[in-house]
Formats: sequence, C-alpha cells, structure tokens
Amino acid sequence: MLILSCSKPRQQAIPGIKTITTNNWNYGLFTFLPGDGSFIVGMLDSSKTLSISKYDDHANKIISKQYFDFDSIGIFSSVFMLSGNLVVSGFNASTEEYSVSSFDKNLELMWHYSHVITTSSGSLKVVSSCSSMDSNIFIVLCAPNSNTTSAPACYLTKLNAINGSILNAGTTITQGYHQYVPEYISSTADGLLLSGYYLDYDLTSSTLFPKNGFCMKIHENGSLIWNSTDSFNNVPNGIQFIANHNLVVEKDGSAAGISIYSKTAFTLPLHYDGGYNGQNDYSGAIVATKYDGATGKSYSKTFDVDSSASLPIICSTADGGYLIAATGNWSMNSDVEPTYGILIKTDDSFNVEWQKKYNNVAKYQNFSINNVVPLNNGYEMICLMSYKVNGSSKFEISILKTDLNGNILD
Repeated sequence: MLILSCSKPRQQAIPGIKTITTNNWNYGLFTFLPGDGSFIVGMLDSSKTLSISKYDDHANKIISKQYFDFDSIGIFSSVFMLSGNLVVSGFNASTEEYSVSSFDKNLELMWHYSHVITTSSGSLKVVSSCSSMDSNIFIVLCAPNSNTTSAPACYLTKLNAINGSILNAGTTITQGYHQYVPEYISSTADGLLLSGYYLDYDLTSSTLFPKNGFCMKIHENGSLIWNSTDSFNNVPNGIQFIANHNLVVEKDGSAAGISIYSKTAFTLPLHYDGGYNGQNDYSGAIVATKYDGATGKSYSKTFDVDSSASLPIICSTADGGYLIAATGNWSMNSDVEPTYGILIKTDDSFNVEWQKKYNNVAKYQNFSINNVVPLNNGYEMICLMSYKVNGSSKFEISILKTDLNGNILD
C-alpha cells in the first residue's frame, strides 16, 4: 500500500486540469487511459471492495461498478486492453496469491482467476501480465527465495482470455545464478520480452540483494533468446542502478525501456504499469534504452533533468519518437518541497525535441504522474494527488492534457 501525505497548504492549480475525488481509496489503486480522452480508475478499500469507474474527457462519470471480496489483490500491477476488454492483474504478498480479472466495455466482470503459489522458491514479490499474440493472456510472477539463488524465481502462466482457464502453467524461467524480478512483460511475434532487475546472493549477510537491471527475450517455454545487460554495466561510480520500469514494443520487435540511476537502495519497485506500490524513496537520472528485437543489442541515453526525478514512464508517439514522463521531488515523506511534472519528447534515437517542467500541476503539494498516452492532437496524463484534512489523508485523481508541443490545454 502506498500512502502519500502532505502537511503544507494547497497550491493554486493550473488551468485545464480536471479532477475527481477518490474518497475511500486506502488499499490499492489502478488507472488506465484508453487513448480516446476518457479514463478508468479502480480503487480497492480495506474491506476488499473494488470500485471501478469510467469517466469521459471532462471527468464526468459514465459507468461505475462495485465488486466485493477481492481478497486476492493487495497491489495492482498491470492494466491493459484486450479485444475491447479491460484486463487487470495484481497480487497479495501476505497471502501469496495472485489474480487476473477481465471486465467488458461496460465494466461488468467477465471472469476472475486467482491462485495461491505453492512453490518452494520463496515469497511472492511481483506479478505482471500482458496480452499474447494469439489474444490470450500471459502472467509472469516472481517468488525469490530469501537466502539462495539455487531455486528458480520466475514462473510463466498462460490464461484463456475468454474464460480465464489455464492454457499453460508453471513454466520456469531460470538464467544462470541470478533470480530475476520482472516488472514488465510484453509479447512479440517471436517471443516474450521481460524487463526488471535481478537479485544476487550476498555471502556476508546471507541475503539476496538487488544487483542490476535486465531486459531479456524468451520463448513461451521459458528458454532464452537473448539477455541484455550491456547498457546497465556502465553505471557511474557510487550509483546503484534501478531496473527498467516499463517497455514500449515496436512493430519491428525492437523495444524502448525507461529507468533511473539512483544512489538509494530499494526493495520493491515504486511504479507499476498502471498501479502503485512503494517501499523506499528513490530518485536519480532518467535513462532510456533501446533494444534490438533480434539480438538484444542496446544503447542508452541519459537525460539532463533534476536529480530528484523518479517514477519514469515511456510511450511511443505517432511520429515514431517517444514521450517520457517523470515526477520531480516525489517522496513518501510529508515534509518535502512541492512535486512537479516532467515531459520529454524525443525522436526514435532519444534526441530531445522539447522538454517541459510543470510546476503546480496539482492543487496539492504531493502528486505523481501515474500514466501518460498520446492523443491525436497532443498528450494526456493522469496524476494522483494527496493532502490531509484534520489529520486524515485524502486523495484525488487529475487529468491533464497538452498539445503536441507539451503546452497545457484548457
């Protein structure tokens, strides 16, 4: 659970922002931008009731549904659209359970699959999902052992998108002596792309610790096609690398990932694909990496932004380039300076075309960019804000739109 707090007064919001109050969110949250100007918000409260709503481009509620007894989710990890249906995955680390749910265009629950892991590997840490090339669903989960690299950490399962039945379960992903923690999975025509970080065993402390980032391509049977860590090995002295946060997969099979270099240790990633989770604060230099789809050969570029930047996101744009979003000064501590938004537009080689910094993106001091998508005439981002009223945390979701040059639209 991520709790954001703010003890300083509200700021003046910029024109053009549209806001909804989340009311009772205190356990889990996901957001999704279909790319047509609308947006979807799902909130899980402490009684495990899931409230899911769709809003139009003016933040008017169109559809709202409630579903009870969603005990298998504590953290939402992946949200995507498949054949017009919304697919949401997540996990509950305390019960060692993960789940996938499918909702139709009216947000009616079509099916819900959940499973408690029974492996001897370790505790469930991360779950991610994606659509397969045959319009079904892949799930990758990580359960690293606390004191060894001998047991496999990653498992791949395939579900039927129509009814949630298992098509293939328990495929093991094991590479060398590392335990891989995939934050992101995506299908290509000839395999699956995974990115995240891997763990190594420390003999002194007898524990696993985050070592470095990775991006690998595998077959559906778990066998390796390539594993790229070349760009991650040139980390400046004194910097601990933080793993890829998400990938953009192109039609030619290549992919672009977004990461940060950081001096701060971490235990779990802070930003998921559409969901939130957090253990430690971290920030650093934003780094984009491009991977060749056939060989995994990669190159990276570091962007000159504030050293406090964190929670990076990347998406492709209609002109073949990329849009990178990040949040500056984000922290789980309450006594911090106001956060701000960052957008960077690049070409397909990560050369910067324009860069924008948005102060006072929200009326409240503590906010973070949760998602960003391109529209026909610009870009849309969704932000989460927090503030306190009489000592109680309150949360709001805001939608912000820009033109193709990053200028805020009313």
